[in-house]
Amino acid sequence: RPKRGFGVPVASWLRGSWKHDAGEALFNGVLAKDYIDRSALNSIWSQHQTRIHDWSYLLWSLLVLELFLSQENSR
Repeated sequence: RPKRGFGVPVASWLRGSWKHDAGEALFNGVLAKDYIDRSALNSIWSQHQTRIHDWSYLLWSLLVLELFLSQENSR
């Protein structure tokens, strides 16, 4: 068999072990302060946490962007 990739459980990480740190970064970072609507972010976050909708790809993208922007701003 050829090599195959594997899924990364980002959805469960964002609901579990990364919930606090990811939430802190997303809600207290540059994106939430200057670029995105906090109420929309809160809605997306709540829907993901309550399993109404899986927003893991969007939340992961926002988290990576937030970490990049915060690193750039600290230079």
